[in-house]
Amino acid sequence: MNTQKLALLIILAGLLFLQCSRKSGSDYVVKVGDQRLDSETFLVQYERTRDFARSKEFTVGQVRAVLEQTIVPMLLFQAEGYRLHLDQDSAFVAYLKDEKKRLLITGDGPLYHSIVKGNFEATDQEVQDFYDHLGVELKVAHLLVKSQHLADSLYQLLQDGADFDALTFQYSVDRSTATRGGVIPRFISWGNMAPAFQEAAFRLQEGEISAPVKTPYGYHIIKLIQKQSRERKPLADLQEQIRRKIEQNKKNLFIEKYLMNLYDQYQVNLDEQLVHQLLRAVGPNGKLLEERFSEQELEKPLVTFEGGSWSVGEFIRRYDGIPPQSRIPLRTPEGVEDYVKMTIVPDLLYQEALRRGLDKNDEFLKEFTRMKNSLVGRYCQNKLVTTAVAVSEQEALDFYNQNKTRFGNRPAKEVMPLLQRMLRSNKMKQKRTEVLEALRTRHPVEYNEQALVQVVARLNEDKVALAN
Repeated sequence: MNTQKLALLIILAGLLFLQCSRKSGSDYVVKVGDQRLDSETFLVQYERTRDFARSKEFTVGQVRAVLEQTIVPMLLFQAEGYRLHLDQDSAFVAYLKDEKKRLLITGDGPLYHSIVKGNFEATDQEVQDFYDHLGVELKVAHLLVKSQHLADSLYQLLQDGADFDALTFQYSVDRSTATRGGVIPRFISWGNMAPAFQEAAFRLQEGEISAPVKTPYGYHIIKLIQKQSRERKPLADLQEQIRRKIEQNKKNLFIEKYLMNLYDQYQVNLDEQLVHQLLRAVGPNGKLLEERFSEQELEKPLVTFEGGSWSVGEFIRRYDGIPPQSRIPLRTPEGVEDYVKMTIVPDLLYQEALRRGLDKNDEFLKEFTRMKNSLVGRYCQNKLVTTAVAVSEQEALDFYNQNKTRFGNRPAKEVMPLLQRMLRSNKMKQKRTEVLEALRTRHPVEYNEQALVQVVARLNEDKVALAN
């Protein structure tokens, strides 16, 4: 398949997430059983493709060919997936639940729009104050930890004369700066840091160290190394940019405060006895050793919150699934709590979305149904095609022996991985074709001829309009 066809396939396959539904309007352009694609969605998406840009005129046959290549196969897999009740498979149900959560709490999703409704406009005085700060830039170092108790203890040590560089190297979780005394490489200017961080940093004198400052990243102890003047453009040239920056910062601060309050709002609680037992199960490489717990202990709730809980086993799987360089070391009960605070936010946001009834909103239900249909289709294709094809070493070796010259007589061991991928890809294409032919006999494809004619007319009208 050439690059242009692949791009067209990817763009139009996206239609199945956007608008393929089991119960759609009468203006469908093609359907397979209950799975269908509406005309308007096809038009919007197709007119973004290179195929539309290159074509001078459109016919019903041309549009039907596009649908046959890109849309109908996935509709067939969706229809077959529901026939096989793949939507009831336990693994699929679990995955769908995670996707539902993601859809509800995503950055531009229903919960975001339900929460972020405030007035974030910047006043003229705020613009002026921001501009005044732009005349200065700072060179700072910071020591970042996740526990307030630890931050307070380290600050006291610094007050008593401890070395900032040494403590930073030993304790800071910002490992990118910890090896150089916590120094942030570039000079920083107003508006480019978390609000609490910049407020504290700009109050410092050179050589002075701040008390712990809380931001969404943890607790910072800031040391001001150097303060210097910087050039800036006239206010008139910067004020609109500054205004947008202030409004975005206000919005970010609102969201930060909201997220910080969730922990208390949903009454997150950790079982102290299990936390201590968990700390004794930390292995030499930092991973948690699940074998240190009995099956009954793994099922016990370690973290509880309003609407849900994490068992010991779930906590271990979550923690051990994090790349080693990104894990918060679990050395103390406070460290366990800090890890929970950092990672439990999606669960709490999901509970908040359910509390607000956003999962029952009509628009969300439509989008969720479209997503579910798309996932059923992918799940079915994976079951009937992807996992149904295998290439044995002997099969690959036989092909190699018959086609050595194609590989420049390179040793079999050297080309075997590439050869197996190539053979598997070819077998998958063949298998997919065979499966789709069989599915067509079970799930008839129905085109809406009237809608096809209207779609073609619209495409030609839009093409003429663009040309003019």
